[in-house]
Amino acid sequence: MALQPSSRTFATLAVVLVVAFSGCSAVQFGQQDMTAEEIGEKAQEKYDEIGVYTGTMTTEMVIGNDTRTTTAKVWANQSGNELRHEYRSPEPMNGTVLVSNGSTMWMYNATENEVRKTDIPQLGVQGATPDYGKVVDNILENYDVSYEGSEKIGDRSTHVLALTPKENSSLAGVIGKMTIWFDKETWFPVKRHSVASFDNESIETTMTYSNLTFDADVPADTFEFEPPADAEVVETEMPDTYEHDTVEQADANVSFDVSEPGQIPGDYELETVRTTFMDGNATASLTYQNESGTLSVSQSNRTSSVGTSEGETVTVGSVEGTYDEFGSTGIVQWSCDGTTYTVSGSLPKSDLLAVADSLACE
Repeated sequence: MALQPSSRTFATLAVVLVVAFSGCSAVQFGQQDMTAEEIGEKAQEKYDEIGVYTGTMTTEMVIGNDTRTTTAKVWANQSGNELRHEYRSPEPMNGTVLVSNGSTMWMYNATENEVRKTDIPQLGVQGATPDYGKVVDNILENYDVSYEGSEKIGDRSTHVLALTPKENSSLAGVIGKMTIWFDKETWFPVKRHSVASFDNESIETTMTYSNLTFDADVPADTFEFEPPADAEVVETEMPDTYEHDTVEQADANVSFDVSEPGQIPGDYELETVRTTFMDGNATASLTYQNESGTLSVSQSNRTSSVGTSEGETVTVGSVEGTYDEFGSTGIVQWSCDGTTYTVSGSLPKSDLLAVADSLACE
């Protein structure tokens, strides 16, 4: 199920617009020429003015020969990651309600009369302020951005931007060309179209907003949800995640040994170290990066899924594992002495297996 962009996502899209014009000395908006710096200031100004908006969101997803379309009435508060979706179609989803107040999310299935409640403190108000510098760096690193002119979407005039992953981007082969239509008046992304690839199958998604109202006046309880008295409430938990400065700190935080690969290709350097806990299981994740991609190495005491994969059987050290590909990302997974290992990245199979072999237990 597709969700509308959060405050962070909307801000990211606004920055995309700024980046697209940053190579131009001046761009004409209506009757006024604006420099890239002025465009950046306008993007921030418009973002701050969005406040609460309401509208209708239509999402069309094409997977192979299968087309699925959903329609929902939406309310969203840009300043607090608050949202409400009331689904109208397709018929099996009619009456489904999704509500988030920034710290708790409810998903109500009217057909099953079931509510799934999730506490999401890390998605609260503090998450609404993006790091514009990192956003711009990520866009410039991964995408070629071009301005495609103007187009009318419903009753709104828009600027059309095309984003194409660069050949050396970690997104190449996974997310294809993406097009965004920005409303000229509000700079809101009223339409988005993207093509992705998963397990050698194309996934084409188009999300369009209509009947939009900005700076809307909505009831105070719009972003709260009281489950029906007779509904079954199922509470789910988000994993507890910890950031560490060193692998040694991660090792001390879990019950199993956390090892660094003895072999890392090229100029990859260790960027992040995390430990995650959920349902009695712990995972240590090491992320390596260079200018063109990411290499992920994880170790976990969770129950292994190795052997259930449809991927290719490979040998890692003295044990059997699996190798699979999703788009341009290869994944090697194996288990040894009660620990499950995963190595993944947009690297040749031979490089990933070499990293895995350097981790293998005897």
